Amino acid sequence: MFKPEIHYSDDTIAVVFQQDCRKSRKLQVECVLDFNGMGDVIGIEILNLKLQAGRDCLRSMDAAVNSLADDLEFSYDDSTDSFYLRLSPDRSLDQAAVLGTLELNVAGEIVALSASVLYKNDSNSK
Repeated sequence: MFKPEIHYSDDTIAVVFQQDCRKSRKLQVECVLDFNGMGDVIGIEILNLKLQAGRDCLRSMDAAVNSLADDLEFSYDDSTDSFYLRLSPDRSLDQAAVLGTLELNVAGEIVALSASVLYKNDSNSK
Protein backbone atom coordinates (compact mmCIF):
# COMPACT_ATOMS: atom_id res chain seq x y z
CA MET A 1 0.00 0.00 0.00
CA PHE A 2 1.18 3.54 -0.80
CA LYS A 3 2.50 5.68 2.04
CA PRO A 4 1.31 9.33 1.77
CA GLU A 5 3.93 11.83 0.66
CA ILE A 6 4.29 15.52 1.44
CA HIS A 7 5.96 17.74 -1.17
CA TYR A 8 7.07 21.33 -0.54
CA SER A 9 8.06 24.01 -3.01
CA ASP A 10 8.62 27.74 -2.54
CA ASP A 11 4.93 28.55 -2.86
CA THR A 12 3.01 25.26 -2.57
CA ILE A 13 2.52 22.33 -0.24
CA ALA A 14 1.12 19.11 -1.69
CA VAL A 15 0.05 15.91 0.05
CA VAL A 16 -0.43 12.79 -2.10
CA PHE A 17 -2.59 10.08 -0.50
CA GLN A 18 -2.90 7.68 -3.45
CA GLN A 19 -0.51 7.24 -6.32
CA ASP A 20 -1.14 5.90 -9.81
CA CYS A 21 -4.92 6.16 -9.75
CA ARG A 22 -7.35 7.61 -12.26
CA LYS A 23 -8.13 11.14 -11.21
CA SER A 24 -11.55 12.32 -12.28
CA ARG A 25 -11.60 15.93 -11.20
CA LYS A 26 -9.90 18.78 -9.42
CA LEU A 27 -11.81 20.98 -7.02
CA GLN A 28 -10.69 24.37 -5.75
CA VAL A 29 -11.38 24.88 -2.03
CA GLU A 30 -10.58 27.45 0.62
CA CYS A 31 -8.12 26.16 3.23
CA VAL A 32 -6.71 27.44 6.49
CA LEU A 33 -3.04 26.68 6.97
CA ASP A 34 -1.54 26.44 10.46
CA PHE A 35 2.09 27.53 10.89
CA ASN A 36 4.54 26.82 13.70
CA GLY A 37 6.95 29.40 15.12
CA MET A 38 9.42 28.80 12.28
CA GLY A 39 6.76 29.50 9.62
CA ASP A 40 6.42 25.88 8.52
CA VAL A 41 3.01 24.48 7.61
CA ILE A 42 1.92 22.04 10.33
CA GLY A 43 -1.77 21.61 9.48
CA ILE A 44 -4.43 22.14 6.83
CA GLU A 45 -8.11 22.73 7.58
CA ILE A 46 -10.97 22.63 5.09
CA LEU A 47 -14.45 23.75 6.12
CA ASN A 48 -17.56 22.37 4.40
CA LEU A 49 -15.49 19.53 2.96
CA LYS A 50 -18.24 17.03 2.11
CA LEU A 51 -20.55 19.81 0.91
CA GLN A 52 -17.88 20.72 -1.64
CA ALA A 53 -16.26 17.37 -2.42
CA GLY A 54 -19.06 14.86 -1.84
CA ARG A 55 -19.95 12.37 0.87
CA ASP A 56 -17.46 9.71 -0.30
CA CYS A 57 -14.39 11.96 -0.30
CA LEU A 58 -12.94 10.54 2.94
CA ARG A 59 -13.81 6.89 2.35
CA SER A 60 -10.20 5.69 1.97
CA MET A 61 -8.56 8.42 4.06
CA ASP A 62 -8.34 6.38 7.27
CA ALA A 63 -6.36 3.61 5.61
CA ALA A 64 -4.19 6.05 3.67
CA VAL A 65 -3.31 8.38 6.53
CA ASN A 66 -3.78 7.19 10.08
CA SER A 67 -2.51 3.65 9.58
CA LEU A 68 0.39 4.34 7.21
CA ALA A 69 1.87 7.75 7.97
CA ASP A 70 4.07 8.50 10.96
CA ASP A 71 3.26 12.11 11.89
CA LEU A 72 0.33 12.57 9.52
CA GLU A 73 -3.15 12.42 11.08
CA PHE A 74 -6.56 13.62 10.03
CA SER A 75 -9.77 14.36 11.81
CA TYR A 76 -13.25 15.11 10.57
CA ASP A 77 -16.11 16.71 12.49
CA ASP A 78 -19.41 15.67 10.92
CA SER A 79 -21.45 18.29 12.82
CA THR A 80 -19.45 21.16 11.28
CA ASP A 81 -18.30 19.36 8.11
CA SER A 82 -14.71 20.33 8.92
CA PHE A 83 -11.58 18.38 7.98
CA TYR A 84 -8.14 18.82 9.56
CA LEU A 85 -4.92 17.26 8.35
CA ARG A 86 -2.10 17.42 10.89
CA LEU A 87 1.31 17.34 9.22
CA SER A 88 3.42 17.79 12.34
CA PRO A 89 2.79 17.53 16.10
CA ASP A 90 4.07 21.09 16.56
CA ARG A 91 2.00 23.95 18.04
CA SER A 92 0.17 26.38 15.74
CA LEU A 93 1.21 30.01 16.25
CA ASP A 94 -0.20 31.55 13.08
CA GLN A 95 -2.80 30.88 10.39
CA ALA A 96 -3.54 31.95 6.83
CA ALA A 97 -6.59 31.47 4.62
CA VAL A 98 -5.47 30.28 1.17
CA LEU A 99 -6.82 28.60 -1.94
CA GLY A 100 -6.21 24.89 -2.26
CA THR A 101 -6.95 22.11 -4.71
CA LEU A 102 -8.40 18.68 -3.99
CA GLU A 103 -7.84 15.90 -6.52
CA LEU A 104 -10.51 13.20 -6.48
CA ASN A 105 -10.40 9.75 -8.05
CA VAL A 106 -13.26 8.21 -10.04
CA ALA A 107 -14.83 6.93 -6.79
CA GLY A 108 -14.94 10.49 -5.43
CA GLU A 109 -12.18 9.92 -2.85
CA ILE A 110 -9.51 12.52 -2.12
CA VAL A 111 -6.20 11.34 -3.59
CA ALA A 112 -4.21 14.58 -3.30
CA LEU A 113 -4.41 17.98 -1.66
CA SER A 114 -2.34 21.04 -2.46
CA ALA A 115 -2.38 24.60 -1.19
CA SER A 116 -0.65 27.86 -1.90
CA VAL A 117 1.76 28.82 0.86
CA LEU A 118 1.60 32.60 0.87
CA TYR A 119 4.18 33.44 3.49
CA LYS A 120 6.09 30.40 4.59
CA ASN A 121 9.01 31.55 6.76
CA ASP A 122 8.14 35.24 6.22
CA SER A 123 8.38 36.92 9.62
CA ASN A 124 6.95 40.22 8.31
CA SER A 125 3.48 38.74 7.86
CA LYS A 126 2.90 37.75 11.47
